[in-house]
Amino acid sequence: MTNVFRMTTLTACVLSSLTLTAAKQGNDVGATGYKGEDGLFYQLQSNTLQKGTSKIDAKLQQLAAKKSQDELLDVIIFVKTDAVEKQLKAIDKRYQAQLEDLSKQLKSIDLKYRPAESLSEKQEQEFMQSKAAMMTAQDKQVARATKKELDDIRDQARQEKAKLVEQIAQNKMREISDLVRANGGKIQNQTALNSAVGAQVSAAMLEQIANYPAVTFITVDAKPDYEVNVSVPSARYNTWHSANFDGYPYDFGVVDTGVRENHPAFVGNNFCSKPGSSVTGDHGTHVAGIVISDDATYKGTAPGTDSVIWANSGNQSTTMSNMQWMLSGTCQGPEVVNHSLGYGVADDTDYSVTDAFYDAFVQNYNVMVTKSTGNSGWSDSAPRITHPAPAYNLMAVANMNDRNTTSRTDDVRSGSSSVGPTLNGRRKPDIAAPGSAIMSTNSDWQSEADFISKSGTSMAAPHVAGAIILMEDGGNHTAMAQKAVLINTADAWDSKNTATTSDDGQVSGSHWDKSYGWGYIDMWESHYNRGDYFVSSVIPRNNNNVANDYKLFKGKMYANEKATLVWQRRANFASGPTGNAYNLSDLNLRLYQEGSNVLKDSDFDGDDNVHQVAAAGTMDAVIKVYAWSSSFDGASSESFALATEENFAQVTPPSLQIPSQSFSGTPFTAIPVAVKVRNNGGVDSCSVTVTRGNVSGVSGPTSVSIASIADGGEGVANFSLNAANGSYSIPFTATTTCYNETFTTSGTISLRSQIIILPPSF
Repeated sequence: MTNVFRMTTLTACVLSSLTLTAAKQGNDVGATGYKGEDGLFYQLQSNTLQKGTSKIDAKLQQLAAKKSQDELLDVIIFVKTDAVEKQLKAIDKRYQAQLEDLSKQLKSIDLKYRPAESLSEKQEQEFMQSKAAMMTAQDKQVARATKKELDDIRDQARQEKAKLVEQIAQNKMREISDLVRANGGKIQNQTALNSAVGAQVSAAMLEQIANYPAVTFITVDAKPDYEVNVSVPSARYNTWHSANFDGYPYDFGVVDTGVRENHPAFVGNNFCSKPGSSVTGDHGTHVAGIVISDDATYKGTAPGTDSVIWANSGNQSTTMSNMQWMLSGTCQGPEVVNHSLGYGVADDTDYSVTDAFYDAFVQNYNVMVTKSTGNSGWSDSAPRITHPAPAYNLMAVANMNDRNTTSRTDDVRSGSSSVGPTLNGRRKPDIAAPGSAIMSTNSDWQSEADFISKSGTSMAAPHVAGAIILMEDGGNHTAMAQKAVLINTADAWDSKNTATTSDDGQVSGSHWDKSYGWGYIDMWESHYNRGDYFVSSVIPRNNNNVANDYKLFKGKMYANEKATLVWQRRANFASGPTGNAYNLSDLNLRLYQEGSNVLKDSDFDGDDNVHQVAAAGTMDAVIKVYAWSSSFDGASSESFALATEENFAQVTPPSLQIPSQSFSGTPFTAIPVAVKVRNNGGVDSCSVTVTRGNVSGVSGPTSVSIASIADGGEGVANFSLNAANGSYSIPFTATTTCYNETFTTSGTISLRSQIIILPPSF
């Protein structure tokens, strides 16, 4: 794909634990960064503060200077705690077999109603309207029960992980809390996931707290900004609903102004709120209704959602703490948490200390966060998205104005929707969804209308949250795979890099835009391709042809169809400033015609964790996912999700073999030698060069080229050799350079050259 924006450095919070990636073959690597495959230099950070650097954030220092010494400041104190990454992985491993078995059962049911062949978009629509796509009542019942069992097990695993995280962090956080209280400060909350203590402390206390050995960083506890300024059919959610995917038995989490649980459109939903939570405004109820409303006219995106887990948002530390509560409390754990609020325009840093919390949340709990991008509108050069939208692992959502029509062709972004990219040019927003003049539930329904209209990216984000719940219902239970499928099936939109929307519109193929992200969410397409993804992993780049630092996938693609790669910025529970948010691994994506080494499309961008390629025309495609990094910060392998079209398969690379063969002839005459070469791999080879080794007494061509060899097939290299009288063992090698890898094999051919004396004829 063609990138609209590129960055030259990758910066993060000053205390992030980002150890230097090791040198890569052929790249300029120094003490501070490396050269990516895109030719740009990427700067990496040390995990230690430079000598003399303050633990107090510069913004907080400036704020404290304006206050009296005894005036209280809202701060977040980050504390160093013990790592728990191995224990979290052990919990995942214990539940893995059960979850995989249940997922396979659901997959087998789903495959019964899928076409065996790859289809064009028009054919896909025709198939989905046919009776062949309609699930039987028995299969619906079995699938529903299996989903409930799977959801219960995942809840159990998440709660176990959350409690472990809290257990590890509690002693250090209590230690700091006691220190704050002893000096006249107040504790607001604690968040175990990133070992953060929200507190009110005086300006005079800051240095004393910063000097405490367990404290790693202190920053401002930012106040929230609620980002408000016929959506279900225009984004095509009704396609899911008509196919009996409504979100059951999965659960929705929301941090906001509270949810009015007794609204008539919420009958049948279960609710669980954090003790002490209350409805402080109409924003949260409106957001919740966009997901769960079961009203006949104003239906939500996932109206069958089982439970709503909610808590009030507040200052940054409060919101983080309440998100942690959702996973460790007595409620069912949510599959997605909506975050329709922001903490200031992200024009101060590319990646803040609190952005790292959201990466840790998504990665460790496998729970997607949908974040409104903000309502600060357009800028020609500066980012207008709000924190924590720059976080890598969440989905940052722009506001699409559907103009109150079911047609998508006239839809454009709202003029207030915040644009990207991030400060260093990373590609955010991720996706666009309806967010203008959205009718949804009113918290004051008893004295006012049941439904009211609101606009803003706050309304767009829950549309994507509902999509995540439907993806769960459709069998996709991996956060990064959900993100990959929704981005891959979105329709690309182009702003032409202008503030006006009069020249905006849909474009073909792959395109990221500073207004629309990777495109306008298309729930029809995501429904059809809901199961077309792979979750796999690669090891760091090792410069050999063994398929462990790369993976190959093949299938049919029609013109403008795409493939999307997503991986995560890894952060264990002590993320960000406490020392364990790692450098983003550099993975890349290539698209080839099967049997050809000619690159059809690629995405080499070194600072983003979403890559995409598109087909220019109908093709038998081979997609390559591979590591450019020759080491991964904090891990020996990197997991990824790849979203594709239907009927793709992960395949082994070409594997050549020259079987034993024997040939004979007479001296001084040309002897035909047809060297067979087999391809035992799972994908076609490219052209193969067969080379003859030098053997005394044998002459003739030294190399012959043959065409691509199909997977499981055989090719023949025809040599014409001359040999003196005798028997020979002739070595041959076969080599193909394909998909940017070189594969070679060797074999020996027996050749006998002898004079045949015929008996006299009488």
